[in-house]
Amino acid sequence: MKHIFLTSALAISMIVPSFAETTAPDIAAGAESASCDSGTLNTTDGTSTLSAQWTANEINLKWYNGETEFATNTCTYDGGITLPSNEPTRTGYNFAGWQVKQALFDLSTLANKIDIDGYILAFRNANSDWCVHANDNTGDVVESDTCTESIFADYNANEWRAGFEYGTVKGKAVCANNAGEWATAGTPEGTGGQYCWCQASGYDAGNSGSFANVSSPSWVFSYDVGSADSCAYRCAYDCAGRVRNGSDFRSAVFGVSNN
Repeated sequence: MKHIFLTSALAISMIVPSFAETTAPDIAAGAESASCDSGTLNTTDGTSTLSAQWTANEINLKWYNGETEFATNTCTYDGGITLPSNEPTRTGYNFAGWQVKQALFDLSTLANKIDIDGYILAFRNANSDWCVHANDNTGDVVESDTCTESIFADYNANEWRAGFEYGTVKGKAVCANNAGEWATAGTPEGTGGQYCWCQASGYDAGNSGSFANVSSPSWVFSYDVGSADSCAYRCAYDCAGRVRNGSDFRSAVFGVSNN
C-alpha cells in the first residue's frame, strides 16, 4: 500500500498591516495629528478628500519537517510564497506537500482538568518492537511487537499518547545519561542511557487526530529504568502511563504549578 504522509508544516507569524493616510504631502502613519492647513490639505475651506496608502508587510516563514525546523524564508502579504528548494524525506512515505501549522497550545490552561485521569494509553517504543494502543472505554487493545498495524502508522519511535475526555496529549520519550528529580522539569543529557524523561509535544482538543504543537514544553524526569536496553524498550510506555494516570506527573508535563 502506498502511504502518503504530510510530514511538514509551514508556520506563519502575521502582523496586522500598517497604513498611511495621504494627500500631498503624505500624513505619516501613526501620527496623532497633522496640521489642518493648505500646506497639508491643499485647501483653505470646504471638503478635503483623504485616501489610505498601504504598505504590505513582510512575513517570516518557518518550514518544519515534523518537529524539526527544515527551512526559513519570507513572503510579502498578498504576494506569492516561494517553497523550499529541496523537499523533506521520510523512509516509506512520499512527500505530499505543505500545510499551515496549527497555532501553539499552552497545556497549562488545562489546570482545572489536571485531576482527571485518562482512558487511552498508546505508544511506540524506541526500537519499534513494542507498540500498544489501549482504550479503557471500549476495551479495545492493539498490541504489537512489529508496530506495523495501521493505527501506529503516524507514531514516531519513542512517541507516546494519553487520551482524556477533553483531548489527547502526545509526546516524546528519551533515555538520557543523567537522572533528575521525579516529576520535575529538567534537562536530559545525551541519548542511549538508562534514565527515562518525558515531554509533551502536541495536543488534540477534539480527539480528531489533528494535533497543535505545545508551547514551551519541558522535559520531566520519570525514573531510572536500570539499563539502556530496558529504557529503550519501556520508556515511552512509562511516559504514557504516568501522564494518563498520575496527576502529579501530569501537572509537571503540562507545566501546571502545584502551589
